[in-house]
Amino acid sequence: MRVTSQRNEGFRALRHRGYRIYFAGMLARGTAVWMQFIAIPWLAVERGAGPLQVGIVSACLFLPTLFIAPLGGVLADRVNRSAVLIVTQVGGAVHALALLVLVAAGAVDLPLLAVFALLFGVITAAELPVRQSYLTDLVPREEVSSAVSLHATAWNITRFLGPGLAGLLIATVGIEACFGVAAGATVLVATSVIVLRTFDRHRRSTPQLEGSILGALVDGVRYAAAEPRIRWALVLLSSGGVLGIQAFQTLAPLYVSQTLGLGGGAFGGFMSAWGAGALVGALAVTTFGRGDRRRWLLVGASALSVLLAALSLTRWPPAAFALAGGLGLAQISLVQSAMITVQQAVTDDFRGRVMGLYATVFQGTNPLGAVLAGALGASVGIQGAMFVGAIALGGVSLIAVAFMPALRRPDEPVSQSSTAP
Repeated sequence: MRVTSQRNEGFRALRHRGYRIYFAGMLARGTAVWMQFIAIPWLAVERGAGPLQVGIVSACLFLPTLFIAPLGGVLADRVNRSAVLIVTQVGGAVHALALLVLVAAGAVDLPLLAVFALLFGVITAAELPVRQSYLTDLVPREEVSSAVSLHATAWNITRFLGPGLAGLLIATVGIEACFGVAAGATVLVATSVIVLRTFDRHRRSTPQLEGSILGALVDGVRYAAAEPRIRWALVLLSSGGVLGIQAFQTLAPLYVSQTLGLGGGAFGGFMSAWGAGALVGALAVTTFGRGDRRRWLLVGASALSVLLAALSLTRWPPAAFALAGGLGLAQISLVQSAMITVQQAVTDDFRGRVMGLYATVFQGTNPLGAVLAGALGASVGIQGAMFVGAIALGGVSLIAVAFMPALRRPDEPVSQSSTAP
């Protein structure tokens, strides 16, 4: 009975019709985003781009998060969140349709594609903190944890759906179809947000912030730094991303080809094992995680460190594939628990700005981690770079264990006060 109760608790946000509409929209939007994350770099390859040029185009997709996501968080605290989501969805649809027309006309060269990649990065960076703040308007405060877990689960489901659908369309219809389907899905999401405006009965009043945008942003950073749960969640998330997740993702192709001596097909299977572990992790955290998530957060960061170190020391493909699955599970335990911890700790008047910081830490540090992993790989080898990242992440985890505020029992309620320990 206890396990059944926990399962029901993890999915309880779906009892609300508004959140069900949001969840379906998240599946559509996530699929569209992942399709374009695959199609845009592949289009660069079709246009004759080399490794450096593909890297530049890929960086354009993520770099805006460093600068735009914090501003998007300020926006989420200043204006109506559903209105911002509608604008970003319309912008995303126009962007995808424009690429569809230009690609069909053969008018896209590499510089123009880099510009479109940058625009797509701006749209997704502005949308992310607003979307993560808006989902809390659709459920009662006590069900925010369930809503956030399901949000992360939807994103990880689309991590499979988007690339798979993009690959199928590229192989059978042509790359233009990816942008057409993405545009259609984004229009549906915009429509769903319009419908959702009649369901956000739990919406907290939007604070009318005074002063400059920069001042509001600085206040958000100070708030996050002063709240121990938020501070340590962001520290572990950024450390896990730069030292662990990016070390694995950046070096995985070289690890499979050079260390394991396998080909492209095996690399696809290797990354599928990682993705499968991530999906299992998302479902596990949603189903069994409840209350204070700092235990899950620490377990995720520590397991990521241990598993990455083990991967760096193995050359046996079956063990490597199993470890890749474990890394995916540990990654999601870290990322999803960090998001829930932040959402539980933040007060409504700072939610947008803090979620903007979360988005910056979560995605904006990807280029830094990729460059660091590449530089280490060039100096100490692929396995050595993974091992160094794992040891550094392990050290951060140990510091967190020593200095993070005392953990509550899993069944003890979490205070919403910004001064809670």
